[in-house]
Amino acid sequence: MNAIKENQDELEAALSSSQPDQEAISNLTAALDKKYADEELFWRQRSGIQWLHSGDKNSSFFHAATRGRRARNKFSVIEDVNGTAHFKEKQIARVVEQYYKTIFTSKSNNSLDVISEAISPKITQDMNADLTRIPDDAEITQAIFSIDAEKAPGPDGFSAGFYQSFWDIIGPVVSRDIWLFFETGSLHQRQNETHVCLIPKIKGPRKVSEYRPIALCNTHYKVIAKILINRLQPLLPHLISAQQSAFVPKRAISDNVLITHEIMHYLRISEAKKRCSRAVKTDMSKAYDRIEWDFLQAVLKRFGFHEIWITWIMECVSSVSYSFLINGTPHGRVLPSRGLRQGDPLSPYLFILCTEVLSGLCTKAQDSGMLPGIKVARNSPPINHLLFADDTMFFCRSDARSCETLNSILKRYEAASGQCINLEKSAITFSSKTPLEAKTRVKNTLISPTKEGSANILVSRNTSEEERGTSLQVLLIVFVKERIAGLLASSLVRENKSS
Repeated sequence: MNAIKENQDELEAALSSSQPDQEAISNLTAALDKKYADEELFWRQRSGIQWLHSGDKNSSFFHAATRGRRARNKFSVIEDVNGTAHFKEKQIARVVEQYYKTIFTSKSNNSLDVISEAISPKITQDMNADLTRIPDDAEITQAIFSIDAEKAPGPDGFSAGFYQSFWDIIGPVVSRDIWLFFETGSLHQRQNETHVCLIPKIKGPRKVSEYRPIALCNTHYKVIAKILINRLQPLLPHLISAQQSAFVPKRAISDNVLITHEIMHYLRISEAKKRCSRAVKTDMSKAYDRIEWDFLQAVLKRFGFHEIWITWIMECVSSVSYSFLINGTPHGRVLPSRGLRQGDPLSPYLFILCTEVLSGLCTKAQDSGMLPGIKVARNSPPINHLLFADDTMFFCRSDARSCETLNSILKRYEAASGQCINLEKSAITFSSKTPLEAKTRVKNTLISPTKEGSANILVSRNTSEEERGTSLQVLLIVFVKERIAGLLASSLVRENKSS
């Protein structure tokens, strides 16, 4: 702000001179415009407004958005596992650090035999050759310029916009570091330090679990991750089953939404009543945070990825360290032994590779007749599950065999992967004529009081002809409301809009 004021005074003096120097005036005007643009970019980044790319100048809108974000994200109080409230920043930081030390500590029991049963090798020699080549200058440059320039920086403080603006100067140095990683398979721990920003899930949160952790990675690491992603993405349609639509090129998650809608509609018609069908929606608690690293590594090996590629991936995952932003200041240090970062560009793709184990078990059970799916029409294929990233819909009958099979699949997947079903966010929908004893059997089979972090009940929604909407519609309405609530309900200042 002081620099802008000084520039304004100099320009005013130049314009007021009895003998104006036009070249000096032009230079001062250009310098002032540059400072205005830099200040606008700074406040846009601080405000977190990503959907506004043009049209608004540096106005009170960005400042208000920044103040609003700070107020919403401010830690005033946190409760520890014993219910004791803590108000001082250092105390809050200790509670947060201890919570995530527990979450990120491995509890692997080596139940990995399920992986070879669920998936088969799919990566060819040619695929591995392309995946494991050393990147050239063009690939590195393409990766850096594909990162959103306004994304929040990591602990090093340098955004992708900085790298892009000064690439001609710093490009050769950064490229050498990138090559070093791909040649040695080793990533310096400083390059993979991560700040975790905790975003409230609800109004007035008091527990750490009521915050969503978002990892802020260094741009240097993001370049490496982008290169790996760009090589992996074209292979995903070949690797990922048709039941998973999230993060797979040329697939839309809306396809699975439409299929689910059709199946939920089918549950209300007479044919479904005869068969006592059901839909089970499961939500994984802390899905990314609980993925066991030995499980991830075993999945990659089973798919047939080359050892070099697996080394690169596991180095990206395992060399991470976490510090937690409490009211803008980093606190603590956690060295995890499991988990994927929310905010790491690689994480969604690694996660859906892991969920192929769950999908493979369901497909095998359907093929063997142990978990028959639902057919909505005579010539349609049976469907017993659909995946929406970390959420899964299961469709099957309510008989004892189907209950036991689904329960066995979920337990085996949980034991191997580290995942844990969040029963509070899970739900069952029965066809309307399903007998009470069948409903009771289903709920009793799926409920396990010993599950870590889970409630002891499943919400049961009975679908009947008189209902105005299905459970899916309810979930969609909640989803849309949450998205709308996330938009900043602030009016743009009209006089600051550019014409």
